[in-house]
Amino acid sequence: MPKSSMRSRRDLIEQIQTMDADEALYDAKVRVLAEYLRHHIQIEEDELFGLLELADLDLDELGEELATRKQELLGSDFELAS
Repeated sequence: MPKSSMRSRRDLIEQIQTMDADEALYDAKVRVLAEYLRHHIQIEEDELFGLLELADLDLDELGEELATRKQELLGSDFELAS
């Protein structure tokens, strides 16, 4: 990811943090930041899932292990959504 893009997001976050929610450009800046983040997440997911496919892992088993560990960490009151 280009440093200028990361700097733009950081600048935007700083601007939003210093604004009141009722200011004129507040909503627009939050929408732009949300779009930056959606795009970044999509790139990360594409890269991660591509690597998982190459790794030849049993993803069902990995999912079960992750779900079990999550339940351990969150305690017995936690129910996994199906």
